[in-house]
Order: sequence, then C-alpha cells, then structure tokens
Amino acid sequence: MTRLATAAGQRAAGLGIDGVGFSAYNNAYLLWAVPHGIVTVSLVTALMPRMSGAAAEGDGAAVRRDVSYALRTSAVAVVPAACALLALAQPLMAVVFQYGRTGADDIAAMAGILTAFAPGLIAFSGQYALSRAFYALRDTRTPLLLNLLIAGLNAGLSTAAYLLLPARWAVTGMAGAYSLALFAGWALTAYTLHRRLPAGRTAGRSPALAAHARLLAAALPAAALGHLAAGWAAGAGAVAARAAGAAAIVAVFAVLAKPLRLTEVDALLSGAVRRLRPAKR
Repeated sequence: MTRLATAAGQRAAGLGIDGVGFSAYNNAYLLWAVPHGIVTVSLVTALMPRMSGAAAEGDGAAVRRDVSYALRTSAVAVVPAACALLALAQPLMAVVFQYGRTGADDIAAMAGILTAFAPGLIAFSGQYALSRAFYALRDTRTPLLLNLLIAGLNAGLSTAAYLLLPARWAVTGMAGAYSLALFAGWALTAYTLHRRLPAGRTAGRSPALAAHARLLAAALPAAALGHLAAGWAAGAGAVAARAAGAAAIVAVFAVLAKPLRLTEVDALLSGAVRRLRPAKR
C-alpha cells in the first residue's frame, strides 16, 4: 500500500495535482482509526478474560454471547462515528490538519480519502471483535489466515484502483478498496466463527446482525442530515460546521432510538441524561 499510494501521489504530482499521495492516505487513516481504538479495542480487551475463561471451560455458547455483546455494544458508538466521518470529512480534516502549508486542496483530497474509508470502520470493528473469539479459543492460526486473505484482497483491489482510476482519485480508490476488503473479511470471519461455535440462532436471527441493521437504518438519514447541517454552518468555519453536523447526527439517532428499537442507543442516552441532571437534595 505504501508503494502504491506513493507512486500514485508521484503520478498525480507530475500532472500538477498535489496532496493525493501516501501522506494524505496516512492522515485519513489515522483519524479513521480513532473510534475503533477508543471503543472497540477497549471493550473487547475488557471482555477477553471472561471469553477466555468460558472457552477454557468448553462453554462455547457463553463465548458466542460475549461476542454478540461486543458487536452490539461497540456498534452503538462505531456506526454513528462512521456517519460522522462520512458526512463531516471536510470539516474534520480541516480542524485536525489544516495548518502550515496544508491548504484547501490538500484538505479536499484527504476528505475524499476519509469518506472512502468511513464505511469500512463498521466492518473493521466487527471483524476485530469476531477475530478475538478465536484467540479466546486458543486458535491463532485462523485469524492469521483470515487477515492474510483480507490483506491479499486489499492489495488486489488497490492495485486495480491504481491502474484504472485517474491520478486524482487513485488513492481515494485505494481507501475504498480497503473498505471493501474489510467487509469481505468481516463476512468470512463471521462464517468461520459460526462453524466453530455451537449453533444457537440462525444468522437471520442474530441479535448482533439485527442491531447493526437497525443502526444502519438510522445511519442513512443521520449522515444526510449531518452533511446538510455542516454545509449550512460552513460559513462560520470548520469548527462550527463540525459541531453542527455532529449535533444533527446525534439528534437523528436520539429521535430514532425508540421507533427503531435501538435499545443500546436508548440506554446510552438515558444514562447520559441521568448524569447531566442535578442531584436531588
């Protein structure tokens, strides 16, 4: 990826297009990975001792329940975060990276790359949670092979993006290729883990799958309204645009929490409201 993105950047620079090389890819990736590191890694790390204990006792159903809990709970934060990265890519990149010699064209290029990365955050988080179940089962070989498949698919798709897309969009295509590879890897990891653990519910009845479907149903209007709100506030600067867009996204999820039975979102919002209320004397 480093060589492809660097070569794409050099090719674009030769055509007078700056800011679309490996540095732009890396900057977008760093911002994209933040929600995963804060939410999913922390949650799954906390669950690993319990999952490992259940696996050691041969209680595959308990491991399955913990994996489902990790998927559902992390998705409550990760799906809205993916919405924010998708809808607010421009103001987010401007707030974080627009200083020194980084100009508006550079920010636009990085924002496009971040937009392509954004959907993959959901799959990245989900695949991470699933793969840790194999470690709890003392199986390190399977996640290694799965990650090699994801890396190989990403390499192939990224090469296609480099060869087929115009220089301005090659690196953005590579980010999109990574998102596609992550979704394929998530699906393959879920299928493999389903075969390893005792079958409880069918895939169609999976609580984690149902929770993701409901969250994604809320994500579409949330991302659209967040983008519109950020555009409306853009005249006041990147910080104001980001704040307006984020507020719109949170509002949509809050409004749709009960109609769509987003129980985890509803619980999170209810807990936040209780903490904000002044204590009764």
